[in-house]
Amino acid sequence: MTDAYVDRQTLTPTSGLDARTGSFASQQSGRHAELLILGNSGCKVQIKRRNSRLIVEKAAMDPRDSGRLKLQIQKQHRARKDNELPFIRIPEVLHEDETTNHYRAEMEYVYFYDSLTYFSSASIPAIDAVANLVFAYVDAEIANSILSRVPKQLIIRKLESIRARLQDAPVAARYKPLFDWLEGEVAIKPYIELPMGRCHGDLTFSNIMIARDASSLALIDFLDSFIDSPIIDLAKLRQDTLFHWTLLMGEGVEDPVRFMQIMRYLDRQVSDRYEIYDWYKNNIYLLLALNMMRIAPYARTPAVHDFLISCLNSLRISND
Repeated sequence: MTDAYVDRQTLTPTSGLDARTGSFASQQSGRHAELLILGNSGCKVQIKRRNSRLIVEKAAMDPRDSGRLKLQIQKQHRARKDNELPFIRIPEVLHEDETTNHYRAEMEYVYFYDSLTYFSSASIPAIDAVANLVFAYVDAEIANSILSRVPKQLIIRKLESIRARLQDAPVAARYKPLFDWLEGEVAIKPYIELPMGRCHGDLTFSNIMIARDASSLALIDFLDSFIDSPIIDLAKLRQDTLFHWTLLMGEGVEDPVRFMQIMRYLDRQVSDRYEIYDWYKNNIYLLLALNMMRIAPYARTPAVHDFLISCLNSLRISND
């Protein structure tokens, strides 16, 4: 994910979510209840009922997270306004509330499947249909971008800022050789040419909701990115298809082997489709590694750090 991430929604033992209707209810009483979504972004996400309508509320729990959350919501506003794709749905932001130290936003609840639920029983044609919608979204981003030379110093500064945030962490020593490797990879490039334009910023399957008939997608949890380029979204996709990030974030996945097989199937499609572009072939692994490194300061468990370091080491080995 990113500069921040939110786990796949998890339910308390007394609550259940009906994936077909999108409604949730207390299994003990049959009454509708509020649902807390646990995560690691410094934000609290809840699904609430307001006047017979479900809404999603996202609130910064720490004043330091308020600015980042506000930028995310602003990006969601712009994306919804600019969206011209009939098969892409971006939830409407219904209300924002800001004080000196805190920020929160309320959004419409979309009655779509999360990807783990959808892929647990989807056929190959249905999986292909979802892939084609995702690719059409990225293709539209590329079509609206301008191929530009990105200053290398922009990426170097980003790496330096991530290193600074990790310097006092117990895991800092484990990341040091990976920072050195990434900075060396950037330094030897004569320039970095990328399509610059709009991007979601966190286009993992954790943030892609799927209609039952795979006719449309809902995109959630936009992320303000230090580089606005479609390659960021492709790197986020491959964070899932190559490394199975959404599976790590999910809890109680019924068939993880099936999900990994689907991700590998989709990864071949991503590679085959976008390797026609030199900017993709020349930079995807660099941007994917940078993307994985950006998660590190927000990782809260040893398992996530182990996952990130394993992924980064595999990328380093594949580029040696």
